Amino acid sequence: MARVAADANARARLSEQDQPSRRGMRLESLFQAFSLGAATVAIIWAVVLNIQLSQLRNEVSMLEDALVAQSDALEQINAKLPETPVSAVLTISLKGTDVQPQARGELIVDPNSKSAVLVISGLSQLEPGRTYQVWLIDSGGPKSVGLLKVDANGQGVLIVISEFAIGSFQALGISVEPEGGSQQPTGDIVVLSDL
Repeated sequence: MARVAADANARARLSEQDQPSRRGMRLESLFQAFSLGAATVAIIWAVVLNIQLSQLRNEVSMLEDALVAQSDALEQINAKLPETPVSAVLTISLKGTDVQPQARGELIVDPNSKSAVLVISGLSQLEPGRTYQVWLIDSGGPKSVGLLKVDANGQGVLIVISEFAIGSFQALGISVEPEGGSQQPTGDIVVLSDL
């Protein structure tokens, strides 16, 4: 019996010595699991960041393409404008009538040239079947120089081309006309300014 008791005591001592070792193993296992989880999260985060970086590079590329297209369009517009010394160019302010008093614009012109650039804003949207028509007015009456398209914000740009020097006209007007325009103004005059 004494021997059995001694064996039991020895086993108990060994069991007590094994306990800290088992605890250490458990802590080590938890640390390994935590490290593996952290590494997995870091890898997933790196993949997500690479995907976002790729998307941003694609967006930058698309914006660069759009910028090149806009530059080309601007060069085409500039090519249509006459070569004029900067000192000869005037900017004439345009204003709306009582029909559309919020309308404002500018006519950029060399008075000796037969062309100019009209920039306008504040025009109301028109119902379908109606358009804005631009007129240069001299002693012989109004002469149509084009139809003006405006965007959803009421803004528009038109390259005005005339048979005569722009400086020979006394005024510029914009009227509301049937789609396709008219031979003479028939609708409301929304812009009228002296040149």
